[in-house]
Amino acid sequence: MITIGHSLRKGRTSMPPTMCRPRRIDRVRQTMIMIARAAVAAAVLFTAPANHLYADESDTILARITPSFEFRHPGGLNTLAELKKIHTKILASEEPWKSSFDKMLASPYARRDYMARAVSVVSKGATEANAIRDAVAAYTQALLWLFTEDEWHAQKAGEIIDSWSGTLTSYEGLNWYLDPAWTAAPLAEAAEILRATYPKWTGAERLSKLFNDVFLPNLHGRMAFGNREFAVSNAMVAIGVFNEDRAAFYEGIHHWLRYIPSYFYVASDGPEPKQADYWLSSPSDEFLLHLDAGHPQVGWASWVELAKGRKGDDKTGLTKDTVDELWKHPGAYLPGYTPETGGRDLAHTENAFLSAVNVAEIAWNQGIDIYSIGAPRLSVFMETMASIRLGEPISPAAYGGVLNLGNGLTPTYEIAYNHLHNTMGISLPKTHQLIETVIRQMGPARIEPPFPAPFPASLRANRIWEQAGWTANWETLTHGDLDRH
Repeated sequence: MITIGHSLRKGRTSMPPTMCRPRRIDRVRQTMIMIARAAVAAAVLFTAPANHLYADESDTILARITPSFEFRHPGGLNTLAELKKIHTKILASEEPWKSSFDKMLASPYARRDYMARAVSVVSKGATEANAIRDAVAAYTQALLWLFTEDEWHAQKAGEIIDSWSGTLTSYEGLNWYLDPAWTAAPLAEAAEILRATYPKWTGAERLSKLFNDVFLPNLHGRMAFGNREFAVSNAMVAIGVFNEDRAAFYEGIHHWLRYIPSYFYVASDGPEPKQADYWLSSPSDEFLLHLDAGHPQVGWASWVELAKGRKGDDKTGLTKDTVDELWKHPGAYLPGYTPETGGRDLAHTENAFLSAVNVAEIAWNQGIDIYSIGAPRLSVFMETMASIRLGEPISPAAYGGVLNLGNGLTPTYEIAYNHLHNTMGISLPKTHQLIETVIRQMGPARIEPPFPAPFPASLRANRIWEQAGWTANWETLTHGDLDRH
């Protein structure tokens, strides 16, 4: 029997779905949607708000995260009501859910004999890849538990999580803070679903302590650039929800709000993008301790204290480089571009977008709307990137019109499209075309160009990865055409 955990601290018990005040929650969500639409309409009319107005709005959002902030569970990328709705769609063989569900079943992550490859120390290479794949497998199995009601999927998800929480002790090597960020995003999603719906799983507290002792000390206070910064924010917000750690949640939201304006460029910014300076207003350790950082359980050490002395992020480049240097001398700044669009490659740019949207989606499910403040930038980025991916002409004004494709097209865009278009009413025709002709056509095979029909012949990508990519998993199934009204 599937039950929902309403609050998970201070001895509060689980409540079945019928006792969770659905009408009140629906009214709250409807109010959020109306406010979001009004905000984006204002942003469209006044595309050049003063910096202090943005800061004021950000401060208002952050002020809601207090020591008494109440978390909602499950409240990661999906609510239980949404997942139940998707289950109904699958049973009715409705699209795009049925086809996406079939792809999930065919995935190697869905296998009954899937075996975790936990190690005590994760470093770059095989251990890094295995940790991320195992987290994805746990998330896949947790979703299948809800969509099939076959208990072995819940058992397998718990088995994978428990294998890592009982073995992992540290992250080392080049990606010492990125590896825990990439792993935490799907791992926390899996655990959030499992804890709320499968009472037989008893590993939640051990995983929480692993997040507190091993993950958060590596993520706290990082000055990271581009996709790395948003990956860290994604992980801190996801862990914050699962651990009911308000300080981790706050820090992830804070960095998102402060970094979005300097990463996603729009014309109203002026002749050049904003200089990144989010670390200048980062919450102090004292403030985070006030939010109960790292003390959801008696006797736990604070991750703020455990993080002291850990260095090695992107501080030098972020503090010393000019905007032109950070953007790798583009020649001109084009709306919808980021410092990684031409400064690195399209794949890493999409990874940054993916993590940024995950933060907004999790916040939304916790009753906090940061989509509205980011929508004017995210929507321009989506249409620009979709047109590039679809093979439309690239302006030679920036980077001479030459953009590095990276390691393949990332199967993202569904979560953002569902909220920005379906909920907020923003027109995103190019993004819709990319989703219909590319994202929803992706299957279990890796495809190299020339791409077969129905993929557009003009598709600008050096390869298409399987739908079950690393952190961009199952977006069509979990968010494609997800009705929030």
